[in-house]
Amino acid sequence: AGEGGQPALVPSDGPEIAPMLVKDFPPAAVLTVRVFRFFEDRSDEKQAWERNLLNVNSGSLFWLPWHLAPNMHTKAGAKYGTWFTIHYVQVYAKHFTSAYHMCNEGYNGGAKTFGCSCANSRAITGESMPMPEGYFWYVSPAAGKEHLRAEGWQHLDRAGPFDGNALLTAWRSCGSPMEVRAVQGVLAKVVEDAAESKLQ
Repeated sequence: AGEGGQPALVPSDGPEIAPMLVKDFPPAAVLTVRVFRFFEDRSDEKQAWERNLLNVNSGSLFWLPWHLAPNMHTKAGAKYGTWFTIHYVQVYAKHFTSAYHMCNEGYNGGAKTFGCSCANSRAITGESMPMPEGYFWYVSPAAGKEHLRAEGWQHLDRAGPFDGNALLTAWRSCGSPMEVRAVQGVLAKVVEDAAESKLQ
């Protein structure tokens, strides 16, 4: 989240720069972003809705620690499971202010276009985190093949699934950081370790 809880973008790698507010882009600008999706059963990653982010909910970078750690999103943590995938999507900038709707594993919850929640920065304990450490939820409805024109978003690629328990352990071993670059670094290590384990 950027200034005033506004959706903001940061590069996934390269030099560190200040967050760029989505509202500063033209409404018709097509932005390429990473979103993160959790699920309980590893075999769900084979489902069409999971592979292509069809009629499901996902979250921003900070959704990773918020979802996994206890006493943040839920008391026990990992409400939606510990496996996660990284999806790369293109979205019209204007849809970061479109309404967010809850979906249920491939069943549309009423969304007409890609939508974004308000920034969430209050833990279940009532503690409020600084707004830059808040997270967003997204909805990606898909009624037909031309998602970008019809629903304002388009799926590009997916990576994973990855083990959320490994990410939580790595995050805690770094002191449970809530800075963008630190969380990105933890994520990069988990992705790299998963790739290396496949090669062994």
